[in-house]
Amino acid sequence: MKIIKEKIKFSDLPKEQKNSEIYFEAIHLKEIFRDEESWKTCTDKEYEKTAKQWLIADEDVEERKYSLIEYKNGKQKWIFSKDTDYEQENERLGIY
Repeated sequence: MKIIKEKIKFSDLPKEQKNSEIYFEAIHLKEIFRDEESWKTCTDKEYEKTAKQWLIADEDVEERKYSLIEYKNGKQKWIFSKDTDYEQENERLGIY
């Protein structure tokens, strides 16, 4: 595995990856706040808007920076920079 780019902020990610991160963060927010009365009327768009705001607010946190890695088989993947060791171990075990 090799690291192609590292320590990339959320706002510097390619558009497709940003949209993916927003989508998954919105799902996470729905799960966190599903029992909160004030969140029960939120639409998917509102969750996505909030998710984007949270991702932008956290982009200077070292643990929330991204790396683009490439496995030996040529597959590329965006991950959190802090997870590069974990992904190296996955590659060694043949888990992509």
